[in-house]
Amino acid sequence: MRLPSSVRDALLEELDSYIDAVDEPEVETVITYILDQLQLAEDDWNLEDIAGQIEESAGLDSSLSECLEEEFESRDDFVFTGEEIVSVFELVSGVEWVDDDEFLDEQEAAIGSDDAGDGDADDAAEAEEEEAPESDD
Repeated sequence: MRLPSSVRDALLEELDSYIDAVDEPEVETVITYILDQLQLAEDDWNLEDIAGQIEESAGLDSSLSECLEEEFESRDDFVFTGEEIVSVFELVSGVEWVDDDEFLDEQEAAIGSDDAGDGDADDAAEAEEEEAPESDD
């Protein structure tokens, strides 16, 4: 899945702020920060269920939060820095960060192709009727 690089920047900033404010970061709180930033990205970029899309595209066996928790807890002597956390997120999710303008272009192209592909449902029905042989009742 591709997401705008500004989402990564916001995630990194939030994580760094949290880590600076506490002595010992908690895995659950880190995951909450990640999921919160994904929800903000949904609002900012008019996207739906980013976590669900990540789970599907990455072929995760369980929820994104569960997979992240397993990954963080499996790492001995993990150092909680914003960059390290984002690296683990990228590893688990398979997210690819792209320039914001490129992301917008992709979204617009996808919307345009959806509009062109949807066409008029009546057109498809008419085409089927034209292909169907007439019966002699």
